[in-house]
Amino acid sequence: MTCGCGSRLCRRVVSGRDWRRPDLQRRYGRHWVPAVLARIDASVPAGSQPPVPALELELPRSLLAAARAADHPANGRRVWIAALPRIVEDLSRRWSLRVGRPFQPGGATSWVAPALTTASEPVVLKVGWRHEEALHEADGLRAWDGAGAVRLLEALVIGDTSALLLEACEPGTPLSAVLPPVEQDAVVAGLL
Repeated sequence: MTCGCGSRLCRRVVSGRDWRRPDLQRRYGRHWVPAVLARIDASVPAGSQPPVPALELELPRSLLAAARAADHPANGRRVWIAALPRIVEDLSRRWSLRVGRPFQPGGATSWVAPALTTASEPVVLKVGWRHEEALHEADGLRAWDGAGAVRLLEALVIGDTSALLLEACEPGTPLSAVLPPVEQDAVVAGLL
């Protein structure tokens, strides 16, 4: 099948056998749909491929606090956070990034950090726990295309993870530092 996604990393042709390609298995790591991941796992003889060690990853304080507050057996957030080092490592390899330390204190549902491309261009990697409020974040950024928001460079959704590669921007003064909450709401509403 011919792909027309327009991504810088697009292979242009996609086939039902792509999962067998070692280069794509290395590039995408564990980021395959569950059925394909099961095929990959079944095709590797036991013990023939040692697991790639996940990098040590600093976690933002707000993300940890939110995970503790939402901790419940039915909530997969703890499992997602445990997988986060591998997810960030896979995304770094996929998008050829050198990733820095996450912004602190961070948000409640995402791991966000500055990064550099192979051309030393500053970008931001946002790796989020998929949740209702952010389901269409990439769609909105794609539609705005840098007009009033950062430009979306790449987006990927796999399982419980939503990953965005964003244009870097330098933050200014937080709205909360100059206006009371009611006036902040009016400013934000005026932007929509």
